[in-house]
Amino acid sequence: MNRIIEGHGHRFLGERISWCGRYAWTETPCFGAEDGKLIILPHGPSLGLPCLEGITIEPINGVAFSGADVAISSRSEVVVGYRKGSNPFDLGRYPTQYPGGAHGIVASDHGGFVAPIGPDGVLILSPAETRSIRGAIIQDAQALFNCCKIARLGGGTAGEVFACAARRDGLLALVEPRSGPRLVVHRFEGRDVVDVCSPGIAEFPYAAIGVGRDLSLFFIADVLSDEPPVALAFGDLEGTAYSVLSSGGHVFLLTDREFITLPGLADRFLRRRDQMHEDVIVSTTRCDVVEAFAVGGDIFLIEGETVAEYPVAALADVSPSAKTSRDESDRVEISLDRRTASPSILGDPGWSLDLQRDVAISAA
Repeated sequence: MNRIIEGHGHRFLGERISWCGRYAWTETPCFGAEDGKLIILPHGPSLGLPCLEGITIEPINGVAFSGADVAISSRSEVVVGYRKGSNPFDLGRYPTQYPGGAHGIVASDHGGFVAPIGPDGVLILSPAETRSIRGAIIQDAQALFNCCKIARLGGGTAGEVFACAARRDGLLALVEPRSGPRLVVHRFEGRDVVDVCSPGIAEFPYAAIGVGRDLSLFFIADVLSDEPPVALAFGDLEGTAYSVLSSGGHVFLLTDREFITLPGLADRFLRRRDQMHEDVIVSTTRCDVVEAFAVGGDIFLIEGETVAEYPVAALADVSPSAKTSRDESDRVEISLDRRTASPSILGDPGWSLDLQRDVAISAA
C-alpha cells in the first residue's frame, strides 16, 4: 500500500547541505553546508567556519550548543565559538581549536563537547571562562577503537553517558562520573556498527539503538548493565545502512537505497519486549537522500541543495494519508510503500561485554 506524505521543503541555491539541526539561540532550523557555512532560518545571516577568522572551508558534519558556546566540527578540525551578547548571530571564536577533525559533535550537560575522532578515540573539549579550551582524548588503555558516530544518552546516578559506534569493534558507552571517565564495551562479533542513537524515552536514560552496515539492529535497554541486547534483522530491507534515528518511540533507517520507517519499534522494545518477534509495519521510499537527521519532532532528509522536513508523527502514522505542509509554495511529497515485515531475532549476535575498561587520557 502506498501513502503520500506532505512535508515542508527548504532549497538552498548554490549550497550543498551536509548537516542540519536546531540553532539553540533562536530555536529555528539551521543547516551546515559543504563550504562551511551555517545557515540559520528563517532569515538569519550565514555563519560558520569561513566567518570565524578564516578557518579552512570543509563540509560541516556536526554542530552542538552548550550554554553560550557553540562547537562546529568538520573532517579537518573542530572550532569552538561563543555568543558575544544578546545578538544570537554575533559570535566570537576561541583562539584554539582541535586541528584533527571529527565525525560529528554533541554537547555535554555539564558543559563542553564530546566528539568521535576515529581510531584516536573520543575527544572532550571543555571551554573555560578565560576563553581558552581544555582538550582531552579518551581511548581504551589496551586497544584502539574506531569511533565514528556518537550520541548522548542521558544522565543519572551513574553519571552522564554517551554511546559511540566503533565500527567492527562494537558499541562503546563512555561514562563520565565525578570519579573520572570509563568505558563499557559491547562487542558484536562480525558486525560492522556504523551508527547509534538514543531512543529518547525519558524513563530509559541509558538505552541505545545501534545499526550494523548489514542493517542488523541492536537494542540495548541499559548500556551499563550486563543484560543481553535484542538483535533484529529484516530480510527484505535493501541496501547498506548509513544512519539510525529514533523519535517518538519510532525507528528510522537511512540506507544507500531507501529511507525506512519502523513505527513504534523503539517503544515496543522498551515497553513491550514480549512483542519484539511480532510482525512490524515497515514503510520505505526509494530516494537519493545522503543524510537524515531527527530534530525535535521532525525528520530532515538532505538531497544536495534541497532539504525536506517531515513530522515524525506523519511518517509513522499508519492511517491512509497525512498532510502536513504549512504552505503550498514549499510543499514537498514523499511516497511511502507500506507493508508488513517479520523480524528475525538474531539468537546469537556475537555479543560480549566488558563492563569496566580502563581509559587512557591524553591532551588534545
